[in-house]
Amino acid sequence: MSRYLIFLLSIVSWVYSTGAAVAAPSYTFAEGQTNPIQIIDDAAGGTLLLCESGANIQNNNGVYSCVNGLNGNLSDTITFVPNKPVQGATQITFCSEIDQVKEPDAANDVLAGCSKARGDPKDNIFDLIITTGAFALKEPAGKERMTEKVSYSPTQGQPGFGMQGSTPLTYELISDVAQPKDGKKNEGKSRGDSVSFDAGTQTLTFADDIMTATGFSGDPVLGASVNVPDSKLVGPMLDGSFLFSTDSAAATLTIGSGAQVFLQAQLPVLSYFPDRNLFIGDLQDPVFTSFGSPWIAAMADIFDPNSPSYDPDSVLWFSYSPDQDMLALTGSFTGSATSGGSNGIFADAPEPATLALVALALCGLRFRARRLHTAAA
Repeated sequence: MSRYLIFLLSIVSWVYSTGAAVAAPSYTFAEGQTNPIQIIDDAAGGTLLLCESGANIQNNNGVYSCVNGLNGNLSDTITFVPNKPVQGATQITFCSEIDQVKEPDAANDVLAGCSKARGDPKDNIFDLIITTGAFALKEPAGKERMTEKVSYSPTQGQPGFGMQGSTPLTYELISDVAQPKDGKKNEGKSRGDSVSFDAGTQTLTFADDIMTATGFSGDPVLGASVNVPDSKLVGPMLDGSFLFSTDSAAATLTIGSGAQVFLQAQLPVLSYFPDRNLFIGDLQDPVFTSFGSPWIAAMADIFDPNSPSYDPDSVLWFSYSPDQDMLALTGSFTGSATSGGSNGIFADAPEPATLALVALALCGLRFRARRLHTAAA
């Protein structure tokens, strides 16, 4: 987990018609955002625990706890405080388990925010430690190096429950935003006519992207379309990046030509790094169908536990390098703009110090339960 975990509001959909809400908003929060958040809806108070995937959730008469996780009984905590700062509003603060064992620093607004949300004095470390909540969820299993995204639809009596009209509020919780390791394996490249940001809808879109290079002459995947899902701006992050989140129901990236779909995978988020002018995000649950493409076959082998090329430390990535500076073009994503650019799709390489360990562990990891679907035409 990163040291800092505070969430900022991103309204994914909020539609009004003649003054009445047609659809309730879905609020998206992401690890490492720069500010605590407030929503104008009146949501139920309480603390939601977000347990590590290996932890057990215990329910003792409505008091929840996470047991035997990576950090013992500590977990991420999402605190809902109703009627703050004004009547009818709700303040939400999300702190990681690591925040809870670090004494807040007066110069650190993020950790101070975790303390202030509970009304605790920020110089009292013990008051920060919370091990129980009114409800608990688990982070997704098997995605320790990947971005973890959890949908939360609270029911009456659970923290964050609220209604807009006849529709309950929902939340998307993004933790552990993934970052690639240094080094690339089996990179394929594509070229897109445009990446566009619409400031009015806060939407990032990609258009007319096709595969241009794989390192294999005559590869059948060359010329195939790369279809990238739309994503919404979540907000600025503590590391200087900007985070975008896809709709969980429409997050599939595909590489295909007509009826032939060479690759499909889920793209939960994209991060934009101003210093590199780069969009990048991890691709999850890939399905490979080679149709005679040596590049696709080689990529599938990297993620197939039964292949000699299997690398359990690798993650599949999508990246996009705009031709123009998107931060300057959009005014830090406050205005609309479009640029051409080029894509990369690659597996990241393990850190050099781990290469020998990976080789030694391959036969034992061959039987590791990790779901991957690989097919060949």
